[in-house]
Amino acid sequence: MLTEIISKLPWTLGLVGVTTVIAFAIGTLVGVVGAWRRGGILDGILPPMLFIVASFPVFFVGLLLLYVFAVTLNWLPLSSNYSIGLEPSLSPSFIGDVLVHAVLPGLSLVVVTAGLWIYSMRNNMITTLAEDYVKMGRAKGLRSWRIMIDYAARNAILPNLTGFAMQLGYVLGGSILVEYTFSYPGLGYLFYTSTTDHDLPLMQALFLVYTLAVLVCVLLADLATAGLDPRTRDA
Repeated sequence: MLTEIISKLPWTLGLVGVTTVIAFAIGTLVGVVGAWRRGGILDGILPPMLFIVASFPVFFVGLLLLYVFAVTLNWLPLSSNYSIGLEPSLSPSFIGDVLVHAVLPGLSLVVVTAGLWIYSMRNNMITTLAEDYVKMGRAKGLRSWRIMIDYAARNAILPNLTGFAMQLGYVLGGSILVEYTFSYPGLGYLFYTSTTDHDLPLMQALFLVYTLAVLVCVLLADLATAGLDPRTRDA
């Protein structure tokens, strides 16, 4: 049982973990720039589009991507984590094949989750831009990029860190719907098979892994918050 969980862990971390970080980075960057240039083209087009897409179920987006890029255009593979017949190794050909198989499930997760981070960061940024210390930075004649990054974005990102840490903790559970849609052998798909097979010991082990992952990630978020905001260290 432990061996099975460990064997699935790298695939989940590689797919869902990396895409969660990418979605958070994209959402944070677009949210910061959109709030800084509120009313511009970026703020008026990209956030609403991604927010609408974020309301779709992730498996629905995955099926659309499968139909377009795998069935119709035949550019990308339909399922699995690498091609049948390949031996797992660190060779460039195997790594490239793994990356190709991860494009569609990873893109599904990024498209669905990035919009939520954009709106969250944008709202935090707009609130922060109205603070007195931001106005003081402008009055001192500081460069615009320094005010945006050091004064506004550094404080606006703090409320999102805990939410990101909790979501990152759930990464170990994987996205069950995505892994099931693409037959991707991660922890999420393992959890699905354990429920259908009524494998209670495996389910308990997976729940323990998920719980520990959330606790560790929240602890890391608290440490990151203390590093970014000196006021929390004095509390």
